[in-house]
Amino acid sequence: MSSQEEQSSPTRLLLIRHAQTEWNIQRRFQGHGDSPITEEGQEQLQRLKSRLAGLEFDVVYSSDLRRTIETSQMLSGKQRVEEPRLRERGVGILEGLNLEQIMAEHAEAFRAFRSGDKDHQIEGGESLQIALNRAWTFLEEMPEKHPGAELAAVSHAGLIRLICKQILGLALDAPNFFQIPNTSLTQLVFSPKDRSWSLECLADTTHLQPVFDPLVVI
Repeated sequence: MSSQEEQSSPTRLLLIRHAQTEWNIQRRFQGHGDSPITEEGQEQLQRLKSRLAGLEFDVVYSSDLRRTIETSQMLSGKQRVEEPRLRERGVGILEGLNLEQIMAEHAEAFRAFRSGDKDHQIEGGESLQIALNRAWTFLEEMPEKHPGAELAAVSHAGLIRLICKQILGLALDAPNFFQIPNTSLTQLVFSPKDRSWSLECLADTTHLQPVFDPLVVI
């Protein structure tokens, strides 16, 4: 593809949430913390690998946390890059805690966290706006850095949801009307003509459904 063709072709970015972790099933806040992928998560990874078999991305990005790096290894890419801007929203003092622990140790702070607006920042953590801002600088770079490319980025539920809300024109602190399941696929497309990102597919989990059996052996 010529340079001129690249500039006029859309840049596509497949956002993928990491596989299920121990803290996911224990309902602990992860944020910038980390925990191992579960046995079910390993099954999700194999199904993700089967779903994307035969696709080679120009670049595979992932946040620099272990759960996303391990998930990204299921994807084929010409280049791999760890990107801290793709980290989950930092939740500070809530990190690693379940709801029972939070209500025992940080009840007042948690109530403010849950009811706060997009600029509310819990101790040691990030506001919704701050988390989106760093993710959005990454998105703004992609069409300039990789015009016309097929990209993948493995990230986290909270951050993917913020990106989608921004694209859809929803308030960042609006109720969450959609979920981002583990290993779900969300396809973004950047139009060079409109100079904007659009949402082509949201949280697709077809590969986790029984209809997708049997797995492709790779």
